Amino acid sequence: MAKPLSKDKAEELLRNSQGNTLANALKRLPPEVDADLACDVVVPMIANNWSFARVCKQLPPRVIQKMLERLDPIARDPNHNDRYVAVLVTSLVERDSDNTQLTADWERALGVLLDLDLSYGWGSKQRRERFASLAADPGILEAIRTTSVACSSPRLDVLAVLCVDGGDSSIDALMSHFVAAEDDGRRLQQLTRLRTHANTDSSALMALLDRLDQRLSKRSEESPAIALARLIGIEVKKQFWFMASVSSHELTSGNVSLYQAHVNVDSRRPTWFAINVSRVDGTVTGRTSFSSDKLNADELELGQCEPHELPEWLKRTSDRLGATWRVGISSNVRGKKRDKIRDWLVRDCQ
Repeated sequence: MAKPLSKDKAEELLRNSQGNTLANALKRLPPEVDADLACDVVVPMIANNWSFARVCKQLPPRVIQKMLERLDPIARDPNHNDRYVAVLVTSLVERDSDNTQLTADWERALGVLLDLDLSYGWGSKQRRERFASLAADPGILEAIRTTSVACSSPRLDVLAVLCVDGGDSSIDALMSHFVAAEDDGRRLQQLTRLRTHANTDSSALMALLDRLDQRLSKRSEESPAIALARLIGIEVKKQFWFMASVSSHELTSGNVSLYQAHVNVDSRRPTWFAINVSRVDGTVTGRTSFSSDKLNADELELGQCEPHELPEWLKRTSDRLGATWRVGISSNVRGKKRDKIRDWLVRDCQ
């Protein structure tokens, strides 16, 4: 551990520094530092879970105590954006313990935050091992259950740890999220990913995940996107999605496409159809964006269209902007079916 700064130097850096200089100062705060001043700096940092947990693991005991006081009202506020961090951390730190235990608990709590904010792939070995380790610790598991119950939309990683455990208490902590997702296609789609980490020995958990899959499948089958697939000439039954990246051959001085568009059709989502077009000339200098729900912006004055009018709209857009399009498609259909999507989109632009 680096040598602590003097009280005066630490407080000067807390007041006047930022970036790496501030981060290094937070790792070297002396025991006698002004705790309120330190917390004034640290509390806003919790909005970035990873940065907060990485930089603030070594706070002095009196700053930790003051931080717990600052986190308490956040943990009680159901509408606070940082409630997830506040609930998890305060659930893991025993504030009445001695300084040695207090700092150890604090460091462990911030380590858990880091473990729930991994950059490894969702189904990677590293993520599986980390989740299994968290689920195997009774104290951490209980704090994660508490966080799941307290927060309306916790990180998917939090729910994944409960799925690794698969016990009755963990299923109880999951239940409200599963119920709420039944009327939210986007959240349904997210929660079905939990099967990757589900304890297959838990029949109750597997039944809940099966219900999510069935609900998502039913929603997808009823989506207007399925009718659009048939219009294009593609027969699908359960789901249909594609993302089209549409860019102009015309380039900026930086050799990137002057106009860039994205078309999204996805039967799994409530907002199943969305378009965003941007003029990019160093920065975005104009945008048109709309969906099946609403018009978000029309700075390029391109107007809206119905999904079945996409080919005509792309032609009108091409003429208005003086652009010629190149199109890339990703989709759940492959081969000739995917080619049909592209051919349909640009049929009037040939």
